[in-house]
Amino acid sequence: MMAVTSRVRGFLGGVTNDIPRSNQRWNPFHHGSVPCYDDNHNCCVHKSTMRLYGLADWRDAFGIFKEDDDDDDDDDVQQQQQPQQQQQQRTTMVPIHLVPSHQVALQGETKYFQFQTKQELRLFERAVDHNYGIFGLGLCIETDPCNDSNNNDDTNNFLLQQDDGDTRTHDTDFADSAFLLDKIPLLEIIDYENMNLGIDFGVFCKAQVVGRAQLIRYLDTTEKEHSNDNYNYNDDDDDDEPPMAICSEIYDETETHFTLEEVNIMAKEMVEMIGTIADQEEEQQEEVDPLGVTSDQDDAETETRKHRFQQALRDAFQSDSQGYLFLPTTETKGIRSWKELSAFSWAAFSTGTDLPLEETYRLHAMDMNRIATRIQLASFWLADKVVALEENSSRK
Repeated sequence: MMAVTSRVRGFLGGVTNDIPRSNQRWNPFHHGSVPCYDDNHNCCVHKSTMRLYGLADWRDAFGIFKEDDDDDDDDDVQQQQQPQQQQQQRTTMVPIHLVPSHQVALQGETKYFQFQTKQELRLFERAVDHNYGIFGLGLCIETDPCNDSNNNDDTNNFLLQQDDGDTRTHDTDFADSAFLLDKIPLLEIIDYENMNLGIDFGVFCKAQVVGRAQLIRYLDTTEKEHSNDNYNYNDDDDDDEPPMAICSEIYDETETHFTLEEVNIMAKEMVEMIGTIADQEEEQQEEVDPLGVTSDQDDAETETRKHRFQQALRDAFQSDSQGYLFLPTTETKGIRSWKELSAFSWAAFSTGTDLPLEETYRLHAMDMNRIATRIQLASFWLADKVVALEENSSRK
C-alpha cells in the first residue's frame, strides 16, 4: 500500500513538508503534528492570502483591545502562556445571521452560505463594507408552543429570549417562541463569489469561525438610536436591514484550578481516547465492509476520525488570535502551550461525521471560557463513545 502523504505547513515562510503517515504512529499530541513555534519561539500563523480583512482590523476599528501586562517578568510561565486578559473593552454592533442551533460552528470551523434574499445580501454588504468581513452567527432554539415549561430557570440562564414586544420587520424562519443563545460565533469572510450580481443565485460565501462574542442586546432593525457612525441606516430600506446585535468579544479566562502540566496530561489522555475510538470505528467498518466495496472514496483513510481531528486542530490553532504570550524555559520543554491546548479543546468536538447530532456538547463547549473545562467535557463525552462502541462490538 502506498504511503499517504500529508501536507503540513512548515515552521518558516509557509514551507511545506511531506510526512508519510504510514510510517508513523498517529500521535497528534507530538509537537511535530501541529507546527506552532519556530526556532526562536515565535508563533507562526499563516493566514490564507484569500482572506479579505481580519479580526485584528475589526478590533482596532471598534476599539476592542487588550492592554499588555507590564509585570510579565514576575508572572510564572503558566500565566504568561494564558491569553492576555482584557483590561478595557468596548462593545460594538455586528450583523447577525440567524440559523438553527444545530448549525453551531466552533473555533476554526468553516461554513458555507448562500446569501440570496435582500436581507441576507444586506447582511453580507454590512459585513464587508462596515465590519471588516466579520459577522455573527445567531443560534436559535425553537421551543414547543404547546409546552408551558419554557420559563425553566436552567434554560433562562443559558439563553436570551427575545422581547415580547419585538415588532421587527426583517424576515425570519423562526417562530416568536424561539430563543437566541447569548453566545455567538464570530465568522470572518475568507472568500465569496457573486453569482450574477445577486439576481439569480445570490452570493456564495465561505467564512471561518475566528472567535466568540457575548450577546448583550439583540436590536430591532428600527432601533436606529443605537447605531453608530459605522452603521448609517437608510430610512427607505428598513425592511431589508439584517438583524443586528450589540456584543463584546469573549476571551478564555486565566486557568486557576489547574497548572499547565496538569492540563497537558488531560489533553494527552483525551487524544488517546480519540485514537481508541478511531481504531474501533475502523475495525467495525472493516467487519461490515471488509473489501471496501461500498466506499465512494478512493482513499477511505482520509475520512477517519483521526484525520478529521488533525485538520480541525490545525484550523483551530491558526484561526486563534486571542493574544498568547510564550516564555520557554527548561521546565516547559516538551509540553504544549496554552494556545496549543486551546486548539486541542476545540478540535475534539469536530471529529464526528454528523456534527448536528452532537449539538448539545458543541453548544456547551462554546459556552465554556476555560480550556481545561472544555477538555474535561470532551473527555467525558469521548469516554461515553468508547463504552458505546465496546458494547456494540460485544453484541456481535
